[in-house]
Amino acid sequence: MRTLDLRMAIRLALATVVLPAAAWAIGINWVYCLLIAAAAAAGVAALELPALGREPNWPVPDEARHDGGRREIAYLSWMLTSRHGGTDRAAVLRLRETARRRLALRGIDLEATADMQRARDVLGPHIHSILLSDQGFSPSHRQIVQCIEALERLVPDPPPTLRSLGQE
Repeated sequence: MRTLDLRMAIRLALATVVLPAAAWAIGINWVYCLLIAAAAAAGVAALELPALGREPNWPVPDEARHDGGRREIAYLSWMLTSRHGGTDRAAVLRLRETARRRLALRGIDLEATADMQRARDVLGPHIHSILLSDQGFSPSHRQIVQCIEALERLVPDPPPTLRSLGQE
């Protein structure tokens, strides 16, 4: 049983049993005791039920995080859509920030004009245009998933070796 459910059950028990029993013990009519129980139960419900409607918080692992790591992409996928089914603006901003960091691991600046062609080559023109769209643009769920898949495929360039530099 969740902590919130247990707390609500205890408070309801106190409201519906203990309060009316105490009222009856001091001589209040049993009809009024039932009214006290109903009012107390309604008060507990009014205070506790909104807390049950909150969205659950996903546990965040304590492990060290690496910029642009898979865990960050997985975390982003949990916050893709808003309550009303559209793409959440926070998810789009987080996706852009993740793309900036993933590309930075390859030495590419997403928004720099000098690196524009390299970013387009690495991500693909469609994904690049989604990531650089204006702030008012809200991509579809499918476009977000395509961006995430493209970012997952990004692996930092291996460090240059003597052979790749033409020196032996």
